[in-house]
Amino acid sequence: MIERTLIELVDVTGCHLVLTTGGTGPAPRDVTPDATLAIAHREMPGFGEQMRQISLRFVPTAILSRQVGVVRGRTLILNLPGQPKSIRETLEGVRDADGRVVVPGIFAAVPYCLDLIGGPYVETDETVCKAFRPKSAHRPPARDLRPAMERTAGRRPRTRPTRRGRTRLAPRVRGGAFVVASATAFGAMAIFARYAYADGVDTATLLALRFVIAGALLIGTCAIAGVAWPRGRDLATLVALGAVGYAAQAASFFTALTLAPAGLVALLLYLNPAIVALLAAWRGHDRLGPRTLAALAIALTGTALTVGPALAGGPGAHTRQASHSAFWRPSSTRSTSSCRPTSPLASIRSRCRPS
Repeated sequence: MIERTLIELVDVTGCHLVLTTGGTGPAPRDVTPDATLAIAHREMPGFGEQMRQISLRFVPTAILSRQVGVVRGRTLILNLPGQPKSIRETLEGVRDADGRVVVPGIFAAVPYCLDLIGGPYVETDETVCKAFRPKSAHRPPARDLRPAMERTAGRRPRTRPTRRGRTRLAPRVRGGAFVVASATAFGAMAIFARYAYADGVDTATLLALRFVIAGALLIGTCAIAGVAWPRGRDLATLVALGAVGYAAQAASFFTALTLAPAGLVALLLYLNPAIVALLAAWRGHDRLGPRTLAALAIALTGTALTVGPALAGGPGAHTRQASHSAFWRPSSTRSTSSCRPTSPLASIRSRCRPS
């Protein structure tokens, strides 16, 4: 659960700094550092060493703490203690009676670390914690944004600033745009496949070209984005899903296109959400709440009204589409329990890489 949450915060939500609290001791239930290291791309041992150095000034049991700092992509993840007083001391540092910092806190190094890993430029309130940067890394002070923030208080932003002053869509809006783009591309795929068949391309050649081109593009994208390869059992599970589940469903889908109109095949394909929802509920991954059931009912009703009068493709096409669902939908739900959460790009790259 901790691994899944951290990956969602980093890879889906787009957080550049993630702080966890508690669960860093030697007890069996203290698994936060283990989960953090499991999803890390690189470890930053200095953060853990400094946190223990600060805590040792107050309690000798600080040596039992296992806090770690790691980098995943362009995100810094830090494990903090569980006690509020210890969290403050760890972040701000130790001060003497006159308020001077005796032992620097870890947050003084966080802004510059974010700069180095490609995160946003962060400024701090120097009365609380003064960030350290080399002179060459300093930028002009940002203008005061508090009046604008007060005017927009309570509103849900649809955009957010980037490092260079430009704006980008908020995660939910971007997610919706990706869904629309994916649905459009997937729906158009059936039409382009029919054109390929009309020009004499067979199913095996079409699938081979599709996977080779997709694999090459994804490998390049992952290299640019700095996404790490899955390893061990996770990689084996993803390769098996691609070699068995995805290859079988793709073969069924493209063979169905030779037996029925592209529109009918695409509509039958969109029975998949109902199958996925039922299998996920059966496996215990999701709950079928009223909203989910209502959405599925609306989708299935629309599909039935559209497909019903058009069932002219013969039983072969419908059998192929049933095979598509039988191969692919169980593998979708299986992948959520067979391997740890993995970056979406890395998962697709592992399944579609050229051989």
